[in-house]
Amino acid sequence: MQKSRGLRATALLAQAILCFSTVVHAESSPKTQSVIIETGKPYTKVVSDIQALGGKVKHQYQYVDAIAADVPSNAMGTLRSLTGRAKS
Repeated sequence: MQKSRGLRATALLAQAILCFSTVVHAESSPKTQSVIIETGKPYTKVVSDIQALGGKVKHQYQYVDAIAADVPSNAMGTLRSLTGRAKS
C-alpha cells in the first residue's frame, strides 16, 4: 500500500511538471516562494544557483528530473533566467 502511494505521488508530480512551466509556483509568502523546478540531473549547478540566490533546496527527486525549493520572491526572475523560460 505504501509503495503504491509513493508511485501515485511520483506520477502526480510528473504530471504537474509536464503541465506547468519550468518553475512551478506551489506556495508563496511575502518573502519566499516554494517552487518545483524541472531540470536535468545532476542537480549540482541548479542547487548551487538556488543557494547563491538565498534559497533552500527542500527535495531532489530521484524518479523525475526536478527539485523542490524555497526561493526568495525577489530572486524568481533570476532563477527563471538560470533555469530557462517557462514552456508554452
